[in-house]
Amino acid sequence: MTPPSGHTGAVARALIIHGDAAERQRLADVLGAALGVADGVEGPDGLVDDGYDVAVVGVRLPSRSGISVLHDIRRDHPDVAVVMVGGSDPELAVIALEADADDHCTPDVSDRELVLRVQRAIERRALLLAATDSVGALERDGLALDPVTRSASVGGVVLDLTVKEFDLLRTFASSPDRVFSRADLLELVWRASADDHSVDTVTEHVYRLRGKLVAAGSTHGWIETVRGAGYRFALPAAQSEPETQSQTEPDQTSHLLVESSGSSPARQASTPLPPSS
Repeated sequence: MTPPSGHTGAVARALIIHGDAAERQRLADVLGAALGVADGVEGPDGLVDDGYDVAVVGVRLPSRSGISVLHDIRRDHPDVAVVMVGGSDPELAVIALEADADDHCTPDVSDRELVLRVQRAIERRALLLAATDSVGALERDGLALDPVTRSASVGGVVLDLTVKEFDLLRTFASSPDRVFSRADLLELVWRASADDHSVDTVTEHVYRLRGKLVAAGSTHGWIETVRGAGYRFALPAAQSEPETQSQTEPDQTSHLLVESSGSSPARQASTPLPPSS
């Protein structure tokens, strides 16, 4: 599977698995892909050997379904991004995303949008892998996170997290002190854009995640609000670099959490005023 010479497309190392020869060629031309494969039998075998970053898989293939190929790729090559193409039924997109595809494109997708979606899929897959690798042994100030078993605890108290709440916490913990906008989190955790989903979804999940951390006994505000920018995962002061100026603001819904849970509010760090002269 040696890439042909002369390709100057926008996306490198893309493997096309599609049953329609004309569409396969179009996708290869748009993406600068190195290889087109008629069905999904031999396609996934070359993903590692030839170092492909993304597989663009047709929903319907001659010998098997594209979802079946997706399952094989996820099992054997979890580091490879997968973008499903074809099928106008919105239910197909839901099925593909539930099977852990990184994205789904309908047949009428423009060339420019296809390139952008494939590039974003590669970036998201890399970030997800970085999150899994970097927080595998995370245990700081009573917070423990295990991406293998998808479990999290505070002070030994297991957190009862939904799938998205765990993925949100893992994304935050993978990059301490990095500021994530709500749009960033929508794309990384929900694999959606602000055009498709409301960023209020992120706000609500962050609120619930904070509540579960406090209810479990955490006295450290792990997820801080950064004014006008989004959120960041803040390590305890002893484990992070000292800040010269804080950009964070207290969560405006924290009083609701206290009233609804009956627990005492978590301590919030504040900057002491200088003594009056």
